[in-house]
Amino acid sequence: MQTIKELSTLLNISKVSVYKILKRDDVSPHVFKKNGITVVDEIGVSIIRANYNCERETAVNNTLKDSLTENTQGENIDIITFLQEQLQEKDNQINSLLNIIDNQQKLQTMPLLVSPEEKKLGFFARLFQRRKK
Repeated sequence: MQTIKELSTLLNISKVSVYKILKRDDVSPHVFKKNGITVVDEIGVSIIRANYNCERETAVNNTLKDSLTENTQGENIDIITFLQEQLQEKDNQINSLLNIIDNQQKLQTMPLLVSPEEKKLGFFARLFQRRKK
């Protein structure tokens, strides 16, 4: 007997997906409630593992076949080149943003330069003082 959580970790899918699988007609007779916890017997687990793995492998194989038949090798190289250029552009943008952030942090940590004469004056006196010409 396995719980829903154990099945989800075993199959590496979410608990919601496990509940959807348990609603199927071939699995539902093997699902039980035990002290308020949903459990599946060993037969149900084997059915789920067999069906889930077959469905998963079929989906992966279909995706691979589709991608190979739709694109020729030259088109694949073009796509790869385009994606590499896009990645390089994004890396450059990230680096420029990091440089901007570094510069802002340096400016924020620099002490404010105030002349010794202005240090004697209060904040408002410095703010509203007359400028010498």
